Amino acid sequence: MAVSPCGNYIATAGDNGIRLWNVHSMKMESQVRLPSNVFCLAFSPDGALIASGDEAATLAVWNSSTLEMIAEKRDAHFQFTPSSRGVLAVAFSSDGQTIASGGYDQQFALRVWDAKSLELREERLRAYGNGIVLSLAFSPAKQWLVCGTSVSLLVFDAKLELLHHVPDKHVKKMSFASDGFRMATGTIDSSIQLWGISDDPSSPIMLLAEVAKACAGPVAAL
Repeated sequence: MAVSPCGNYIATAGDNGIRLWNVHSMKMESQVRLPSNVFCLAFSPDGALIASGDEAATLAVWNSSTLEMIAEKRDAHFQFTPSSRGVLAVAFSSDGQTIASGGYDQQFALRVWDAKSLELREERLRAYGNGIVLSLAFSPAKQWLVCGTSVSLLVFDAKLELLHHVPDKHVKKMSFASDGFRMATGTIDSSIQLWGISDDPSSPIMLLAEVAKACAGPVAAL
């Protein structure tokens, strides 16, 4: 699920495609049916585009009003195992010009694409050991990409150079505050963390608070 920046629309996805809902009327305004289960969605900062990633490892960009496809990149991430593949996380940069993606990938790759053509801009292989990318978010205040994996939390600059590494954090979901200086993460062990964004290059993120067992299962949304 993804909420539009204006707050008027919600995009949902699953095993039958993508649907766009009006928040006020809760009526479906458009939909597109797809052959593969869609794992993740993200709105562009201006709300004009939606990025999606699915279990067939296809990354796609859609017109958010009509759900007409603008660009598609098949095999955006290479098959991890014979039974595990797919794009699990997508995020737009704060200027809307690029899209980051990650997921099941035998190269453990983090990739950044042009938002309209889906041409590859940047790539980082084995950037996070043996972790699978589960969540991604660009900082609104910094030119940073924060990556949550099955083994750690990582912070990259615009060129995908690693700035910071927090081990032993199985981060499933994340979300920045609108000011870009605070970030919430949710882990598979049901914990929620609040982080502060700093100008200190040796410690660009700081843990401010943590609530253990905040819900009955893995954190599914923030």
